[in-house]
Amino acid sequence: MRLEMIGGPAEGFTCFAGTMVQEAFATSDAIRAACDASFNAYCEALAVDVQQVLDLYGTPPGITALGLARHVQSVLQGAFVLAKAAGDPEIARESVLHLRRYVAMLFKPGADEKESLT
Repeated sequence: MRLEMIGGPAEGFTCFAGTMVQEAFATSDAIRAACDASFNAYCEALAVDVQQVLDLYGTPPGITALGLARHVQSVLQGAFVLAKAAGDPEIARESVLHLRRYVAMLFKPGADEKESLT
């Protein structure tokens, strides 16, 4: 879904809360807290779906639903920043494709036997 959303001008696919917190995190506690609440709500909602995948395929070592949801959010936010800096939405698409490969690797047979990096 994210891949399909990325295209055109950055303001059409990037995150308003991400942009706001980058600009105001040190100068406005209210804006920082509102952005934090927005990110947390997104991650908590995504964690429900992630937990269903973990329940179905098993949980790799060191992985939690909320932790993986936060990682997804981190990758997306970073991808948006890099795409805005370069003026190139392809950078964000590339990051989403890397994220997709990472998540697929987590659930390959034998992944649960690998040691956690934590």
